[in-house]
Amino acid sequence: MADIEKNELIRQFKVIADFMEDTELKALVMEDMPDDMPPTLLIGLEDEIKDGHYIVCNLMPMDEEDAAYTNFLHMFYEIPYETSSLNELDLLRAVNAMNTVMVIGGFICNRISEDKARVQLRLTLTADVEEAINPSTVCECACMILNYASTMEEIVSGLLAGMDLDTILEAEELTGEE
Repeated sequence: MADIEKNELIRQFKVIADFMEDTELKALVMEDMPDDMPPTLLIGLEDEIKDGHYIVCNLMPMDEEDAAYTNFLHMFYEIPYETSSLNELDLLRAVNAMNTVMVIGGFICNRISEDKARVQLRLTLTADVEEAINPSTVCECACMILNYASTMEEIVSGLLAGMDLDTILEAEELTGEE
């Protein structure tokens, strides 16, 4: 990422962080990243961000040939529970149940190693390279991500406590039944 691009992205992230000051969300711009890493924006609820519960936002690196007209802002949230001990089919069913009711992004099960697995939510926003990233859009998407993540955290914590998935989905009103 060229310095001019990096400085412009930092400026845009600061505009988004300033916009969020009037909301319940807190945004932190991580400027001092290693040279090979782009600036990062962290978004979360103020009392949860210090505990590591936050959305990570980065501009996805793309060749100019691939993205001459579009910037891709990647928003990422990891459910903070280790899921490798859970029944994989139950976890996939839970992810699918959530993904069917979401209007943005999607959850995935990510097996990091044989003994480490996590559930993650990913969303990519697009913006014209000639325009700034819209702070209200980022804020609205962050609110939805945190809402979906809260529900998924309840599902995962229920599974980790040994609860039946169908009982959890029913309690979360995710059974598809009216």
